[in-house]
Amino acid sequence: MLIFKANPNLKIVNDDQVKRELTFKVKDQTETYTINLNDLKNAKDGKITVKTGSGQVIELDPKVLGAGRVPSAPAEPTPAAPAPASTPAPENP
Repeated sequence: MLIFKANPNLKIVNDDQVKRELTFKVKDQTETYTINLNDLKNAKDGKITVKTGSGQVIELDPKVLGAGRVPSAPAEPTPAAPAPASTPAPENP
């Protein structure tokens, strides 16, 4: 696949022509990732499923990722600012 040849940070670890699976890793990392080329070909919604060497399944949606972005977990909502503490009114002597 051209993307692996064009990106010097990706290294193909195994290319199984029978299962049509491609296993790769990011250089300087130990985790491997496997994609099934049949899944890529048959994906009707454009989503790509990647399985890590530890068994985790990651679903990538190119529509959400956009050009040049990397997958990430959804951002946590920003908590609302706390209400200001009420100041007691000064007492009149």
